[in-house]
Amino acid sequence: CNKKGNCEKSMRIRNAPNTLVIHLKRFGFGRSSRKLSSHTKFSTELRLDKTLFADQQSDDIRYSLYGVLVHSGITANSGHYVAYVKASNGLWYEMDDVVVRQVGSPVVLSQNAYLLFYCRNSAEMNLSSFAQAFASTGPLTNKKVNGSNNNNSML
Repeated sequence: CNKKGNCEKSMRIRNAPNTLVIHLKRFGFGRSSRKLSSHTKFSTELRLDKTLFADQQSDDIRYSLYGVLVHSGITANSGHYVAYVKASNGLWYEMDDVVVRQVGSPVVLSQNAYLLFYCRNSAEMNLSSFAQAFASTGPLTNKKVNGSNNNNSML
């Protein structure tokens, strides 16, 4: 006891979700909260090997990236969030409060992501069902924009 040793952590997924949200731990907590600034590489396509599943899927499960949430700021207690969203036309858009602009996938992939939103590739799942599922959660923010309540500001 009281000696450091090698360890291994693993997990298995019971059922492959239609929408997979990956939360990247970007904050360190201790005496003070701090943001971890290292870049985590991610892809527009994600393949989960069938061995990751408890129910032994017959095939690998494939996902496509449809959203990235980025936190700017140096602590967990303050900062600003910007969302990158892939529209049904296949183009990426940066959503920064009331400013929306088109960006390329290299811009999206270069971000220090906080949350990654993947949609399962299958005959039943497509971007519109992802958007419907996401919209059903309601507005993410309810900020005042130009002096009025903006209840329609969703990712």
